[in-house]
Amino acid sequence: MQIIHVDNEDYLEVKNYTPENPDAFRAFWRELNEKYPYCKTCDFVFNNLTAPEELLNEIGAEKMDSCLEMRIEPEDFRCTAPLDNISLVTPETSDSFAGLHDRTNPDMYWTSGRIIADLSRWRIFRRDGAYLLLSFNTDTEVYALEAEDIQTKAALLSVAARYAFNAGKDGVLWMVDDGKPDEIELAYRLGFKQTGTSASYRYIRKDR
Repeated sequence: MQIIHVDNEDYLEVKNYTPENPDAFRAFWRELNEKYPYCKTCDFVFNNLTAPEELLNEIGAEKMDSCLEMRIEPEDFRCTAPLDNISLVTPETSDSFAGLHDRTNPDMYWTSGRIIADLSRWRIFRRDGAYLLLSFNTDTEVYALEAEDIQTKAALLSVAARYAFNAGKDGVLWMVDDGKPDEIELAYRLGFKQTGTSASYRYIRKDR
């Protein structure tokens, strides 16, 4: 288990907590609220584990997503989409990205403000109103992929993967919604392989 508390933020993340029984979960939840009384939002994340959904529902946490963990490595990469007209967002062009990102993902912790404040840890690839947000720090992971058609998603993924591999990265991670078969099929077509599962639940304190 891992607990992540962002200093000066009202956000908490609990990773891979699996209680022995309902009473243990309730005691853990009480202790968490006592230790972090000012946190408005708490996300529970489960990687390759079965979430205690009934207990999470009991405290008012709602399911945010359920994903397949997909990873691609350089030797498996198959680029099949036209890659023209895709640009890399820079500090000079970040303002237009900011509005697009915040409209498209209003509930994401990584708001445009947080992203632009430390743009060096991200790579953002854009084609008109479509974009891909890639974490480029220790891990190389697709945090957002927004496009209306599968061809544009394929192009953005291909450009991002090629960029990462040319920079010496050994893999790119993409958490694909398990309710989107077109994206799952796309991932396999490009050379991604499933390496795990992930589910997340969000609790929002109503009195703040």
